[in-house]
Amino acid sequence: MKTTFRPRLLNGQTGDPALLVSLRWQGRALLVDLGRIDRTPAATLLPIEAVFVSHTHMDHFMGFDQLLRLFLARDATLRLYGPAGLADCVAGKLAGYTWNLTDEYAFTLEVTEIAARQMTSWRFAARQRFAREPLGPPRPFTGVVVADPVFRVEAASMVEAGVMLEAGVMLEAAEAAVTTER
Repeated sequence: MKTTFRPRLLNGQTGDPALLVSLRWQGRALLVDLGRIDRTPAATLLPIEAVFVSHTHMDHFMGFDQLLRLFLARDATLRLYGPAGLADCVAGKLAGYTWNLTDEYAFTLEVTEIAARQMTSWRFAARQRFAREPLGPPRPFTGVVVADPVFRVEAASMVEAGVMLEAGVMLEAAEAAVTTER
């Protein structure tokens, strides 16, 4: 049986981290880390629905602006997941631009920070000039970041050299093939 996951390192083994995981037969994709993506064709990036950021060093996060530019005029929600402080980094990047022409844009970013015991989410809507809005109260974190019918992403927070990191695993949903012939 073929796997649903089709992983591809966008910058090879020695370039900035950016792992694209296309979901076979789904027309969807996930991105692990946001290294340099400006040389990746838009058609490759447009199916991305969620980005998992391990930490926000430049080599893991510099592609944010490129992805934002690509998605900005789309009627879509792009979800980012990462360690505590990710929403501040996103807010800082968004604050570097003028958003006076986005009142008609439907694009929204949803950012979820993962801490040892809770997950906290915010919305940054283009129509609201990317003002930061909480998405409800913090939720208990049980190790599962995303539970989709096709895949599940689990993570654990850790600190290395004073930097909060997210380590994760992407799991394919179990699938069984049943033959009715005897």
